[in-house]
Amino acid sequence: MKRAITVFAIATLIKVAALHAGTVALPSLSNLNTEISMKTNYGKWKLAEISKDAELLSKLADEKQMSTRMNVAKNLYTSSKTLQKLAKDERREVRECVAQNINTPAAVLKKLVNDDDGYVAQAAQISFAAKQTIVASR
Repeated sequence: MKRAITVFAIATLIKVAALHAGTVALPSLSNLNTEISMKTNYGKWKLAEISKDAELLSKLADEKQMSTRMNVAKNLYTSSKTLQKLAKDERREVRECVAQNINTPAAVLKKLVNDDDGYVAQAAQISFAAKQTIVASR
């Protein structure tokens, strides 16, 4: 973690110096932070939690660490396609997070209602019923 902070601090100083000197613009710090974060499990987990980038979330959905995949499944910026993929995850905790995401398509929820795991099926039933209520009230 110290190394990541040091790299971040150096990159910040370089960017500030470049801006003052009027030289070529460097990559944004947010991109640098993402690049650094992708090198650690904690960084990936945190990115999956806070990212608004659907493409990055799609990549993080393939991570080995379950908690990262869970955060992707919970993230409101995760694409329908990625949620559909995560609905087939081997871990029930990930599938349950997919079922609880308000943006999960109804077709995916219908499949999860029949999941072998009771927690996943129950979460999908609740989300599907809520989605139907919202549609009916329009």
